[in-house]
Formats: sequence, structure tokens, C-alpha cells
Amino acid sequence: MMDLSETVLDLSKRVINKMSGIKERYMILFILLISVFIRLYNLNNAPYFYIDEGFNAETALSLMKTGEMARYFYQEPVLSLQKPILHYIFLVASFKLFGFGIWQGRIISALFGIGTTYLIYYFSRKYFGLKVAVITSLFYISSSCAIYLDRSMKIDSQATFFAFLSLILFYRAYSERNMKFSFISGIFYGLAMISKPTIIYLILGNFIFLLIESARYKKIKENIILFFIFACGSIVFYSPWLIYYFNQSSDSIVSTTGKTFIVRSLHSYGARLADLFIYTFYSEIVRFVGLIGLIYIALQKKTVYRYFVSIVLSGFIFYFFANVFLRDYLHLVHLLILICAAVFLVELLNHEILTKRNFCIYIFVILICFSGLFVSNPSKVFYTPLMTDDVEIEAAKYLEKSVDENEIIFCNANIGVLSGKKYVPIDPTIKELTCQEIYEKFKPKYLVIDRKVRVWGLPRHFSDCLDIELIKTFGEWEKEIEIYIIKGLK
Repeated sequence: MMDLSETVLDLSKRVINKMSGIKERYMILFILLISVFIRLYNLNNAPYFYIDEGFNAETALSLMKTGEMARYFYQEPVLSLQKPILHYIFLVASFKLFGFGIWQGRIISALFGIGTTYLIYYFSRKYFGLKVAVITSLFYISSSCAIYLDRSMKIDSQATFFAFLSLILFYRAYSERNMKFSFISGIFYGLAMISKPTIIYLILGNFIFLLIESARYKKIKENIILFFIFACGSIVFYSPWLIYYFNQSSDSIVSTTGKTFIVRSLHSYGARLADLFIYTFYSEIVRFVGLIGLIYIALQKKTVYRYFVSIVLSGFIFYFFANVFLRDYLHLVHLLILICAAVFLVELLNHEILTKRNFCIYIFVILICFSGLFVSNPSKVFYTPLMTDDVEIEAAKYLEKSVDENEIIFCNANIGVLSGKKYVPIDPTIKELTCQEIYEKFKPKYLVIDRKVRVWGLPRHFSDCLDIELIKTFGEWEKEIEIYIIKGLK
């Protein structure tokens, strides 16, 4: 009788385990299906056709037709390294397979975003458990910044995918002392670097992590070898790109095809405001919880937590010393912050510290966070598709009413897109010759000088090159935004 009961009990456990496994497979399938729908639905007509998308399409088209990358973003080779070749290779492949168009370019980012969803689930499941994996995956697929980047013809999604895969493999190489994984991790880091070099802080994070671990466990020699093999793997892929790049001819930023250089407008103001309210504030709250979670895990003794802290720390060190926008390189840090948020929430539930008193404190903190969002709007720092202000919107509305359908504006991308008119974007490294070339090619009727353009020190280039007359100013401060009519070349 006892044997029979034990057999039944054992069989029941097997059935339950089997069912749990099936449920988990259904769970990841469900999450991936949501990710696929959010990232692929109506991709061709999605809003936020930002200027980078037009430039990226043009660069890929140039690579496909001439075999060389036209430098639409920057004139100087060193600055142009911020837009490496790998994304354009993927775009060329997509254009050859499906034809030249918007969704054909955006689908690359969407597929990498779906892949990142799976990587997040896999990594979180392996090191933090099923609950954290599910919560983090849901955070990611509903994150406004992730949705925007994964539905844009930009380089960020694939850079994040390769960098996160490199991170997973490097930690596995360290924890298992497997040099093969270290080399493969280096290869994917190299792929991330030739997707977007601002991901360079990952190698600093790996170095900081190994330095901390060496101080704790005295495995200095093994860690040096591990880091050296990782670096060798990255050099294998990154160095050929450098050689190719500096052997290229220096092209101007002027479009050679004209197909996408003049960019269409966004959807209505109301749609953008609704998106900002629904998605961006939600994402900021998740990041806020994630930062609390980061502080929490920094106080724990797990090795994987120390690795997280090392990567995030390196990201902020890089931001502090590098002259780049925060949104331009912290995509990997954003993923880690989401995982920290999920870990913190699960720990709260597991330790049953959601008492009435603590719950009131959490609600109070969240309300403070929301009030801060309404005042300071940190979405201007993190990933908002258009980082605009009221003066830019006012100037854009004036241009929308005053500029004829066939007239072209020479202005920054924000004002150009918001105006809904055809425009030629002002590049921060523009030269006088380029200014002349752009005028001769597109014949812009209006020139808009704003704070960004002044910071870049460009107005004198325009005044030296173009015959212009001031017609309108905007802003509380004198000449915050100036609109000129272009009469011709000097």
C-alpha cells in the first residue's frame, strides 16, 4: 500500500512538473507573440519618422548602389564612426529582398527587438527565476523607449541585442570559467561596436567587474586571461571595420538620391501628447523603481548583482565624461534597470513587506515621482522621439501656416518634422561648401536658426554663404528662434 501511494505521489509530481513546463513554454510564447504584435503591427505607417531614418535609408541605398557609405550624418571621419556599417548591411539585405520602403527598413529593428525580448526572458529566468523573467519581459515589451527604437529604422535595437548577448555570454564565461564563451562574447561585443560604438562602456563594465572580483577572490591571472580573450574576440570584428572606414572617400552630407532626405511629417499633436502621457510616464515610473532596485541589489552579495552594478556604473561614468546624449548610449543600462525593477518587486512580495504602512510610503513616493515628471519632464532626456519645447512648437506652427506646400525649409529636425513641411536638416558639422551644395540642390526658401544651431556655432557659415533676411523671432529671450527668408547665394 505504501509503495502504491509513493508511486502515485511520484507520478503526480511528474505530471505537475510536466504541466509547469508546458505552462512556462506557453508563457514565453505568449510574451513573444505580444512583442511581435507590438513591434510589427502597422509598421509602415507608424508615427515618429525621425530624421535618422531618412539618413539611414539613404546611406544603405548608397552602399547598395556604389559600394561605399555616403556620410549623411557627419563630415569628419572620427565623428562618422558613430554610425558604423553593420546596420546598413542589414538594410541593404532587406531592401534587396523586399524592395525599398519604410517597413522594409524598420523590420530589422523590430526583429532585433523581438530577439532582445527572448534574451531578457532567458537571462532573467536563468539567474533570477520565472517571476522576474515574466515581469522584466512585460516591462520591456511595453516600454515606450523600447517600442520607439524597435519600430524605427535606427541602429539602436541591434546594438542593444548584440551588447546584451555579449553581456550574457561574458557572465557565463566568468561563472563557468569557460574561455570559449569569453571569446564568443567578444565577437558579439565587436558586432555591437560596429552597430553603435557608444556601447563601448560595456568593456569598461567588464573590466570593473573583474577588478572587483580579483580583489575579493585573488583570481587575478584567470581574470586577466578572461578579459584578454574577450578583447581579442571583439578586435576580430571591429578592426576590419576601422580599416575599411578610414580608407573611404569623404562624402558630403547632401543626398545622392533624394528619395528620403526630405522627410515627411509626424502624426497629429494630439497623438503625440497621448503617447507621451500614456507611455513615457509609465516608463519613467518603471525606471524609478529600477533605480531603487539597483540600490537594493548593490547591497546584496550575489556575483550577478555585482556584475549589474559594474555595467550600470560604467555607463554613468561614460556619460559623465563623454559629450553625448544620455539616450544615445544607455540602452543596455535601460535593460538592466528593468531587470532591477522586477527583482525589487519580486523581493518585496517574497519578503511580505507590503504592509499598509509601507504601501502608503510607496504610493507617496510614486506620487512625488509623478509630480516631478510633470515639472521637469525627464522624457526629454530618455528616448522621447522628439525632444522639443514650446518655442519650437510655436515656430513650427508658424511655418506650417506660412510656408507653401512646395517650399523647403532649412532647419533642425525637430522644427522641420513638427511643421509638417518639406525640409532639409541642419547638420552640426556642416561646412560652407556643404551649405552651398544644399542650397543649389534643394533651393530652400526659409532658414531657421535656433539654440541648437547657435551651440554648434553655425550661423556665421550661413551668413557667409547665403543672402538672408530676418522675418520672425520667437521666445521670451531675444532671438531665441529666428526665421529668415533665403534670397539666394552671396
